Amino acid sequence: MVEITPVEPEEVVVASENATDRSVSDPEPKPSEERLLDAEAIEAAAKTMERHTARAHLESLAQKLRRDAAALKRVEASRAKMEASSLSQGGETSALEPSATAVPSQAPIPTPPSRTAAASSVAHAAV
Repeated sequence: MVEITPVEPEEVVVASENATDRSVSDPEPKPSEERLLDAEAIEAAAKTMERHTARAHLESLAQKLRRDAAALKRVEASRAKMEASSLSQGGETSALEPSATAVPSQAPIPTPPSRTAAASSVAHAAV
Protein backbone atom coordinates (compact mmCIF):
# COMPACT_ATOMS: atom_id res chain seq x y z
CA MET A 1 0.00 0.00 0.00
CA VAL A 2 1.17 3.52 -0.69
CA GLU A 3 1.72 5.83 2.26
CA ILE A 4 0.47 9.36 1.83
CA THR A 5 2.37 11.99 3.73
CA PRO A 6 1.42 15.65 3.96
CA VAL A 7 3.50 17.92 1.80
CA GLU A 8 4.59 21.38 2.83
CA PRO A 9 3.34 23.99 0.36
CA GLU A 10 6.12 25.28 -1.82
CA GLU A 11 6.26 28.21 -4.13
CA VAL A 12 6.69 26.80 -7.60
CA VAL A 13 8.03 29.12 -10.27
CA VAL A 14 7.42 28.43 -13.94
CA ALA A 15 9.56 30.10 -16.59
CA SER A 16 7.54 31.69 -19.33
CA GLU A 17 8.45 32.86 -22.81
CA ASN A 18 7.86 36.50 -21.89
CA ALA A 19 10.77 36.50 -19.43
CA THR A 20 8.36 37.15 -16.56
CA ASP A 21 7.82 34.43 -14.00
CA ARG A 22 4.54 33.56 -12.33
CA SER A 23 4.27 31.54 -9.18
CA VAL A 24 1.56 29.49 -7.53
CA SER A 25 0.90 32.30 -5.08
CA ASP A 26 0.04 34.66 -7.97
CA PRO A 27 -3.53 35.84 -7.41
CA GLU A 28 -4.79 35.18 -10.94
CA PRO A 29 -2.59 32.96 -13.11
CA LYS A 30 -3.62 32.49 -16.71
CA PRO A 31 -5.48 29.26 -17.54
CA SER A 32 -2.54 28.05 -19.64
CA GLU A 33 -0.17 28.56 -16.71
CA GLU A 34 -2.55 26.71 -14.38
CA ARG A 35 -2.55 23.72 -16.74
CA LEU A 36 1.26 23.73 -16.86
CA LEU A 37 1.48 23.85 -13.06
CA ASP A 38 -1.02 21.00 -12.81
CA ALA A 39 0.97 18.95 -15.34
CA GLU A 40 4.20 19.50 -13.38
CA ALA A 41 2.55 18.48 -10.11
CA ILE A 42 1.06 15.36 -11.70
CA GLU A 43 4.40 14.41 -13.25
CA ALA A 44 6.09 14.81 -9.86
CA ALA A 45 3.45 12.57 -8.29
CA ALA A 46 3.80 10.04 -11.11
CA LYS A 47 7.51 9.63 -10.36
CA THR A 48 6.65 8.37 -6.88
CA MET A 49 4.15 5.76 -8.09
CA GLU A 50 5.09 2.12 -7.80
CA ARG A 51 2.38 0.79 -10.10
CA HIS A 52 3.34 1.13 -13.73
CA THR A 53 -0.24 1.45 -14.97
CA ALA A 54 -1.04 4.22 -12.49
CA ARG A 55 2.14 6.03 -13.53
CA ALA A 56 1.17 5.67 -17.20
CA HIS A 57 -2.30 7.12 -16.51
CA LEU A 58 -0.81 10.09 -14.69
CA GLU A 59 1.77 10.73 -17.40
CA SER A 60 -0.99 10.58 -20.02
CA LEU A 61 -3.01 13.13 -18.04
CA ALA A 62 0.04 15.39 -17.75
CA GLN A 63 0.58 15.23 -21.52
CA LYS A 64 -3.07 16.15 -22.09
CA LEU A 65 -2.73 19.10 -19.73
CA ARG A 66 0.38 20.28 -21.57
CA ARG A 67 -1.49 20.12 -24.91
CA ASP A 68 -4.37 22.06 -23.36
CA ALA A 69 -1.93 24.63 -21.99
CA ALA A 70 -0.37 25.11 -25.43
CA ALA A 71 -3.80 25.59 -27.01
CA LEU A 72 -4.85 28.04 -24.29
CA LYS A 73 -1.60 29.95 -24.74
CA ARG A 74 -2.42 30.40 -28.44
CA VAL A 75 -5.92 31.60 -27.54
CA GLU A 76 -4.51 34.03 -24.97
CA ALA A 77 -2.00 35.38 -27.50
CA SER A 78 -4.74 35.80 -30.10
CA ARG A 79 -6.99 37.56 -27.59
CA ALA A 80 -4.15 39.88 -26.55
CA LYS A 81 -3.44 40.66 -30.20
CA MET A 82 -7.10 41.49 -30.85
CA GLU A 83 -7.26 43.71 -27.76
CA ALA A 84 -4.09 45.49 -28.80
CA SER A 85 -5.44 46.09 -32.30
CA SER A 86 -8.76 47.40 -30.96
CA LEU A 87 -6.88 49.76 -28.63
CA SER A 88 -4.73 51.01 -31.49
CA GLN A 89 -7.90 51.75 -33.49
CA GLY A 90 -9.10 54.05 -30.76
CA GLY A 91 -11.47 51.64 -29.09
CA GLU A 92 -13.58 51.04 -32.19
CA THR A 93 -14.76 47.53 -32.83
CA SER A 94 -12.67 45.78 -35.42
CA ALA A 95 -13.96 43.89 -38.43
CA LEU A 96 -13.07 40.60 -36.72
CA GLU A 97 -15.04 41.42 -33.58
CA PRO A 98 -18.79 40.84 -33.90
CA SER A 99 -21.07 43.71 -32.97
CA ALA A 100 -23.32 43.33 -29.94
CA THR A 101 -26.35 44.01 -32.14
CA ALA A 102 -25.29 41.84 -35.06
CA VAL A 103 -27.89 39.36 -36.24
CA PRO A 104 -26.70 36.32 -38.17
CA SER A 105 -27.95 36.29 -41.73
CA GLN A 106 -29.96 33.35 -42.91
CA ALA A 107 -28.60 31.40 -45.82
CA PRO A 108 -30.99 31.01 -48.76
CA ILE A 109 -32.67 27.62 -48.90
CA PRO A 110 -31.52 25.76 -52.01
CA THR A 111 -34.23 24.58 -54.39
CA PRO A 112 -34.00 21.14 -55.92
CA PRO A 113 -33.21 21.02 -59.63
CA SER A 114 -36.26 20.74 -61.85
CA ARG A 115 -36.76 17.47 -63.62
CA THR A 116 -36.86 17.72 -67.37
CA ALA A 117 -38.89 15.49 -69.63
CA ALA A 118 -35.73 13.69 -70.74
CA ALA A 119 -34.65 12.95 -67.19
CA SER A 120 -38.07 11.61 -66.20
CA SER A 121 -38.26 9.36 -69.30
CA VAL A 122 -34.81 7.92 -68.46
CA ALA A 123 -36.01 7.21 -64.92
CA HIS A 124 -39.09 5.34 -66.22
CA ALA A 125 -37.06 3.40 -68.80
CA ALA A 126 -34.70 2.14 -66.11
CA VAL A 127 -37.58 0.56 -64.19
